[in-house]
Amino acid sequence: MRGLLRHRPSPAIVIACLALAVALSGTSYAAVAKLLPKNSVGSAQVINGSLQKADLSKKAVAALKGNRGPQGVQGPQGAQGATGPQGATGPQGATGPQGIKGAPAVASVTTRIDDSDGTGVSVAAGATFTASISCNPGEIATGGGGVSGFGGDPNQPLAFVTIAASRPTPGSGTPTGWTVTFRNDDTTSHILGHKVYVNCITPGS
Repeated sequence: MRGLLRHRPSPAIVIACLALAVALSGTSYAAVAKLLPKNSVGSAQVINGSLQKADLSKKAVAALKGNRGPQGVQGPQGAQGATGPQGATGPQGATGPQGIKGAPAVASVTTRIDDSDGTGVSVAAGATFTASISCNPGEIATGGGGVSGFGGDPNQPLAFVTIAASRPTPGSGTPTGWTVTFRNDDTTSHILGHKVYVNCITPGS
């Protein structure tokens, strides 16, 4: 064993081994170059899906990006979302201007009546007659009306008697009474009784 370790290869053997190694590597390179010459790998030699983005050059990667396509049609409206939480209460607004003074309060309401008490008035065919009633001093008229009855009785209205007018008096300013105009629409004269009333209020303080 010691004899073998002490034996050194001669220079000729070293040179021969190097020459053999160079010869073998050259043959391998030549075989690869012959099988895969420059620019010989194409789409047919590449397995689909085997190339990754890292295998491509920056120029090739940039060329893969096409132009922006046209905008698509608008999609359908989505469902209404849930109601959100109630917001915080806002600050109190400024005080508004004072309103106009209202009408005076009503202390009392009274209906006053002018009644012919059955005596009636003779009214020719097609003619009219007028009767009025007034409120007491300080009262205001708010409404009224009238009726004419059979035989002077105002509780039995006559079909041929028409109320031609029913209006507050005076015609302007604060009303203090009521006036009714009756018309005899029959072809003969009649004794017409009447009842005229007015609703009067007493303003409060």
